[in-house]
Amino acid sequence: MPQEEDYLEQLNKNRKNQEPTTPPTGKTPDVADISGIEFALILVLAVTKDILDWLMLGLMATGILIPIGIAIAKLTSVALAVIFGLWCLFRLKKYPTVRLGLTCVTEIVPGLGEIVPTWTLFVISLWIMQITQKHGSTMGQMAGGLTGGIINKTR
Repeated sequence: MPQEEDYLEQLNKNRKNQEPTTPPTGKTPDVADISGIEFALILVLAVTKDILDWLMLGLMATGILIPIGIAIAKLTSVALAVIFGLWCLFRLKKYPTVRLGLTCVTEIVPGLGEIVPTWTLFVISLWIMQITQKHGSTMGQMAGGLTGGIINKTR
């Protein structure tokens, strides 16, 4: 029995020397850590779609390919809505229904969807959302911190 007590005492001493660890909660983090490269790739996809919309608008303005242009623009908008929706769901761990819904509604409106760079604005808004959630501040606080530093240096 004395050996068992010595062993238990040694284990207790080792436990006291170790730093306490918190058990894993099993929850996913609120903010996904999306790299700048991933956002850049998604942004390139969005900008490419918006540029193609502007080119398609130019072709439709000249009277060439009006029905085909509208069909291509709307089909690519649906494809991007699915791609961006799945990307948001799996990578951002949340689904931005309001942003994605407004983007899709704007893209559906003939003419407006081709003029306004909605997909680019959508990706930029997600990027801003991630930055503000990661740093725990709003854009107003971030801008106030920047201008506050400039104002304080000038005084």
